[in-house]
Amino acid sequence: MSQHREFSNVYVLADKVTAAFFSASGANTIDFETTNLEALFKFLAEEGCELLIITENYWDEVKKHADVRGFPPIVLIPPVTGERGKAFDRLKDLAEQAIGIDIISPKKKQRS
Repeated sequence: MSQHREFSNVYVLADKVTAAFFSASGANTIDFETTNLEALFKFLAEEGCELLIITENYWDEVKKHADVRGFPPIVLIPPVTGERGKAFDRLKDLAEQAIGIDIISPKKKQRS
């Protein structure tokens, strides 16, 4: 299992680009491409994981192995690159509720 360990009990299971953003903030990153999913949750329990962040494009494969009843919270996020689905929409809605305006959606060009 390829990982980067700092001082956090937060783990991010993502592609390399998305994981790099979280790694810079001290989160432990796990490369999805080299991870044995069957062993992942045992490893996370042994490490005292308090939060697992997963890019939504990997969730369908990961959820088969997740014991969500006995595990810390799992948060789905949109990937930095590629298709963005429900996780992106949910984060956009939360940001809009918090600050009162939509700052995430691409701006539409106004016609002169």
